[in-house]
Amino acid sequence: MKKASYLLLIMTLVFASCGEVQPPTTDVPPTTIEMLTSAEWPSFAPVEYYSLLGGDYIDEQGTQSIYRKIYHPVPLYVQELVTDWDKRLEAEDLIVRRRYSADGKYVETNEMDTVAFIKLCGITKEEFAAGLERYRQHTLELVASGFWPEINFNSEGWELPNADIIYTFDNEIINAYYRRENPVVPDWSKTTVYESYAEYLAANP
Repeated sequence: MKKASYLLLIMTLVFASCGEVQPPTTDVPPTTIEMLTSAEWPSFAPVEYYSLLGGDYIDEQGTQSIYRKIYHPVPLYVQELVTDWDKRLEAEDLIVRRRYSADGKYVETNEMDTVAFIKLCGITKEEFAAGLERYRQHTLELVASGFWPEINFNSEGWELPNADIIYTFDNEIINAYYRRENPVVPDWSKTTVYESYAEYLAANP
């Protein structure tokens, strides 16, 4: 159960107080798989790795988000698709900053964090889908080896982002799909899925 809890925290990128986080020993952060298979996380991980707050609750008062857990954080396996570390940190910083009002209060956003990250970093649907599949396969391998217990990707705590939903770049569709209560699957016959944000912008000037 302890290992499963650690992995769930990694997936949702919840910034939790797990003891003092030590400074990174290198300029390059550990990969998702290195973190998954380490019994020592987050002691060696840089603070930046947990900079995208998210999960069940959106403020310190314990207000529950109207969206499912995957809506707020940008999972590590998505962040790792960006090899330019400075670009990645800049995108993270912009996403975190928009979560706060002028008086410093935490506010619910109307755009999924992963969508914002994709837009800022120019990740294509092909790259995104490949990253999801790599993560899914690695996780299943850990389960098969007995390192992690059986998991269910259809449960909220293990849910993976839906590439087709995200690459509509339609916040109304995305937000309706990721609602915690009464989620809505779009009519795909009337919905356009793009291969990149650049393609979406070209089609919607």
